[in-house]
Amino acid sequence: MRKSLAIFGEGPTEWYYIDSLRIAKRYPFTMRPSLPQHADIKHMLAMAKQCLNEGFDEVVCLLDMDRLNSHPAEMQTYRTAKQQKAYRKVTFIETDPCTEYWFLLHFIPQLSQRHFDSYTAIETELHKYLPQYEKTEQYFKCNKLFPTLTSSGDLDRALELARQSVKLHEEGMPNSYTEMFRLFDKLDEFAK
Repeated sequence: MRKSLAIFGEGPTEWYYIDSLRIAKRYPFTMRPSLPQHADIKHMLAMAKQCLNEGFDEVVCLLDMDRLNSHPAEMQTYRTAKQQKAYRKVTFIETDPCTEYWFLLHFIPQLSQRHFDSYTAIETELHKYLPQYEKTEQYFKCNKLFPTLTSSGDLDRALELARQSVKLHEEGMPNSYTEMFRLFDKLDEFAK
């Protein structure tokens, strides 16, 4: 019997990236909701519970930490939820500050210990490799993110740098990090 997986993120960037990944790799997972409308953690936790109640075996929730870091009450709600039994089938995947950091890792030759505090801080670096990139639905509709990143950049390097970034973060370094490799590990597991 095939297990079911629902994936969702905070906004259009994550949705369009994951949808282009799903199509390119022919993965059989479901995107929920069709396009996110709310980024607050309470809404995202409610979406995770809804997916579990609908019978999904597992749920993956992509989080931009810049938003949570700037809203202490939401951060506390998130930290509490991660420890609750109700969310044990939810994989929370963090990126600090935002998903564009994951995109940047496809291009940079090595990891730096730099901390980007927002998308604006990453934008200049990302434009060196993707000069036309815009954080808009129009751009996402015209440019399939996963194929664009993998044809111009290097997915294997991004995955390795992501693992390194998390290791540095866990060692207490104040660097940006992304757990997106965990999504690919989960997708590989579900594809078997």
